Amino acid sequence: MISIELKKLLELGMDQKRAADLVAGIEKIDTGQSTENLWRHISKQLLLPDDPIAVHEWIWHSVYADAKENEVIPCWSPSEEEIEESNISKFNEAHGLKSYMELHSYSVLKKSQFLQNVVEELGIVFGEPFNEVADYSDPNTPEWFPGAKMNIADSCLKSPEDRAAIVYHKEGGKIEEMSYSELDSLSNQVANGLMNLGYKKGGAMAIDMVMTAEAVAIYLGILKAGCVVVSIADSLASDEISKRLVISNTLLVFTQDVVQRMGKKLPMYTKVQEANPQKVVVLPSGDDLEVELVEGDLAWGEFLSDRNDFET
Repeated sequence: MISIELKKLLELGMDQKRAADLVAGIEKIDTGQSTENLWRHISKQLLLPDDPIAVHEWIWHSVYADAKENEVIPCWSPSEEEIEESNISKFNEAHGLKSYMELHSYSVLKKSQFLQNVVEELGIVFGEPFNEVADYSDPNTPEWFPGAKMNIADSCLKSPEDRAAIVYHKEGGKIEEMSYSELDSLSNQVANGLMNLGYKKGGAMAIDMVMTAEAVAIYLGILKAGCVVVSIADSLASDEISKRLVISNTLLVFTQDVVQRMGKKLPMYTKVQEANPQKVVVLPSGDDLEVELVEGDLAWGEFLSDRNDFET
């Protein structure tokens, strides 16, 4: 029997009404079920995302209060319906496999057949088909998919055009969506922008900014252009950024003017400039750029091509 005290919920930051509703909901649960099913019910049907994380954690500990020492306690576990809808379950059913262990054995003992099936299931797009899944002439260093040519960006944008590709929330803004069509168009503009600047396939382009919808489009645009993506954490200091630019021989850096976090504006472009990049494209964190650009660097709008089609 799980005991949840109203007083404790209030101490953890819940308001009176929400705490009372939660206690009432928990009291109605059939406690004869397993602790895993009990936690699944509470976490999915009673607790809300807006409830304090301390409440989630305390109730989780309360549900598993009788767990043995060193017992693995799940924070989340799928329902039977979710398991049936999983990609692994669908793959197993399609290929006559009855368990995860059978799937594992299949992937090890029939590696080429397994990989062939995975490529088909994922819908990986090849510009030129492979001759075979693998050439094991040298078993220590097999050659995978010999003869094939591909650009992985082609496999990332295959969903219906009007379907949401990215759901995002800008600092201080509202939840927004970017469709697959919009993402494809923007990434094409990035690819064309790189070509307009004279960059060739194989050139290294860095992304040093927070994860935004534009950052995803930039990543895909670099790939479409046949260039190499150099990912740099936005938290790194200038000297660490500089090391990565030198090691990768980065030709161009995409960044933003400032980073907005919890109401504060932290310098980003200034930090990147101190790393001595060859050239920088700067995106605004808001509606307009908040920094003055060094000669030779480009604002996002200046860089983007007007063409929104691109052939990889």
